[in-house]
Amino acid sequence: MLSIDLGRRYYPFFSNARVENAVIRGSRIRAAILVPPLSKVVFLNETAYEILKLLSRRLSLEEVVEVLAERYRASREVIKRDVVEFVSSAIREGFITEKEHGSVPVHKLEAPPPPLLRGYLSFPVDVDVEVTRKCNMKCLHCYSSASIEGRDLPIEVIEELASELAARGALRVMLGGGEPLIRSDLPDIVRLFSEKGIAVLLSTNGLLFDESIGRELYLAGLRVIQFSLDGLGGTHDRVRGVPGAFKKVTEAVKTAKELGFTVLVKTVVMRDNLAEIPRLLGFVDALRVDMYSFNRAVPSGRARENWSRVHVSYADYEKVLRSLKGLMAGCRTAVRFEERAPGGAQRLSGEPSVCNAGVTYISLDSELYLKPCSFFPRGFSCGKLYESWRTLNDAWHGCALLKVLRSLTFEELEEPCRSCRRCYGGCRAAAILTFGRLKAPDPLCPLVEGVRLAGG
Repeated sequence: MLSIDLGRRYYPFFSNARVENAVIRGSRIRAAILVPPLSKVVFLNETAYEILKLLSRRLSLEEVVEVLAERYRASREVIKRDVVEFVSSAIREGFITEKEHGSVPVHKLEAPPPPLLRGYLSFPVDVDVEVTRKCNMKCLHCYSSASIEGRDLPIEVIEELASELAARGALRVMLGGGEPLIRSDLPDIVRLFSEKGIAVLLSTNGLLFDESIGRELYLAGLRVIQFSLDGLGGTHDRVRGVPGAFKKVTEAVKTAKELGFTVLVKTVVMRDNLAEIPRLLGFVDALRVDMYSFNRAVPSGRARENWSRVHVSYADYEKVLRSLKGLMAGCRTAVRFEERAPGGAQRLSGEPSVCNAGVTYISLDSELYLKPCSFFPRGFSCGKLYESWRTLNDAWHGCALLKVLRSLTFEELEEPCRSCRRCYGGCRAAAILTFGRLKAPDPLCPLVEGVRLAGG
């Protein structure tokens, strides 16, 4: 924890950040903030929300502690601990700064909109948009089995969607595929969102990225790009099915950094690259990548077809995690990774059991199917936007699948998730894809591993 002088004044420092949308899972979370440069969404609980409001009034931390201790009639020491922990975290995240003199741009927090239903945001903060199913690669682990024969999401649909997202307070969109750079109108698509104040994150394999398209995208308002990198040299080429792909994505990362983009690199950990993850971390750190993330595959699309080659047991994955601990300490690159091992504090009975799919974000594929996240099969979707639903907002509040997801409790889940209560039930998409049931256990959990795929 940082050592903080309670007498000093710390102000919310948002500059380009936005504070929008609110009320998730009852009182657990009150607001969502978009923090540059990673266009990261940070959710605030009730206490954090109140601390930020008080800091916006330019109170010192000592004054904040006094106000909250009186308001909640709680021990001053307990309140002091909560305040210091939150401010320490907020300073690291970059949305609180210390300023002794002069004015600081402060975004005044408004009261959150009333909850239309208990348990989810009044509108999604994040929306994944599959702008095309076309792809110039044929990756071993592709969740959507994308190919060059895929279809594009019509530009008219994207334009209408962008207007609704802006009007209702969405903070961020992820443009993915397929391979988005196959679309010649991608800069126009980026502009549709960015000009309305919505942060855009592009996910690409990097094969078509060069200085020319990079400059176009930057001028259109794109600031964050995520490149896929699934191994070093020939490993990446084999996984991606394209000779020379590793060299190309490496050049793309370097070019994007030179153009001023915030660059993320993501790896899907599988048997082919498991042993290379420590070296991959060193490689991307040398490229001065802003964030490196990795996770195991979900059994969808070609990953399902190649499951025996793609899937890595949690025990083997955990060995790699342990080997990275010393390396991460010396990295300039931020590192994020999947961690599902049982452990940590027990959850209270009756708390929501699922991830934020359909709770804070939603996914739209190139054929207009709305899904809680991109991994959900179309048989477990909300149907088609503009066919089953007039607007995204209608689907967000009316879709039966989303209502079930939002109301799931541990008691409704199958064992061992019902009794474990340490990770909110894991990945519902993986459970459906493996067992064919929404309330089945998460097959990626070490307590459940070794099961056969449904229909396999």
